[in-house]
Amino acid sequence: MERGVYFDAWFPRQHNYHPSLPARRIKMVEDLRDYRATVLVWSALGGGSIALPYLEKEAFGEIDPRFRFYGFMNDSEFIQECHKYGIKVFGIVFEVQGWEFPVELNEAEDTLLSLNELRGVGKPGWIGLREFTQDRYPRLWAPFEKYFPDGLANSLGEPVTDLTEECCSRDIDGNALHARWVECPDRPHQCYLMDRNNPVWREYLKAVIRIQIDAGVDGIQLDEAELPLTSL
Repeated sequence: MERGVYFDAWFPRQHNYHPSLPARRIKMVEDLRDYRATVLVWSALGGGSIALPYLEKEAFGEIDPRFRFYGFMNDSEFIQECHKYGIKVFGIVFEVQGWEFPVELNEAEDTLLSLNELRGVGKPGWIGLREFTQDRYPRLWAPFEKYFPDGLANSLGEPVTDLTEECCSRDIDGNALHARWVECPDRPHQCYLMDRNNPVWREYLKAVIRIQIDAGVDGIQLDEAELPLTSL
C-alpha cells in the first residue's frame, strides 16, 4: 500500500502555472514526512515542454544563496532529499503541451530579466520550443544538437526546424490548436496542443524522460496521454 500525494505544490494566491512547478524546499519534505507520504505524482521536472535546457536547469541548476537560506533545492536535490525518507518521486511529462513564453532580456541576450510575469524592462522576446529548435538564444541555452546530434527529421526525411509547427495538432483548416485549459487568460503565454502520435514529438518526449531519469526519478508519469481528439 502506498500513500500517494498529488504534489504540484503551487504558490498560494497565484495561477497554477504549467508546466514548470515551483522550486522545492526542505520544509516541503518535512511536511511530506508528516503526511506519511510514500510516493509523489505531478511532483517534479515538468519543464520539458518549454525546452530541454530549461528542464536541465530545473534538474541540476545552481540555486542562489539567498534561496538556499530558505531551503530551496533544484529538483534532483529534492529527489535525493525525499529518498532519505523512503519517498518515491515521479517525473511528470506533459505530453500534449508545447509552450511559448514572453520574456524580457538584457541587450546581450544572456540574462533573463523576467519570464512569464513581465516587469516592463529590457528587451522583449519569446522563449520556448520554437526558439530551442532554432538555437535562438545561444547565450542562454545549450544548442539543440547537444540533445539531438543528428537533428530530428519528419516522416518525409525533412529536417525539423520548428518543433511547434512540426508537431502541433491542427483543426480542419490547418490552424494550430491550443491547450486552452492550461493557458491563463490574463497572461500572453501560448500552449500549443501537441500531437503525441507524431514520431518527431515522441522522440522529443524520450529526451525529456532521459533527463528525468538522470535526475534520479523513481518513475515516469505520462500525463495527458491523449490524441488530437482532446481538442474537442
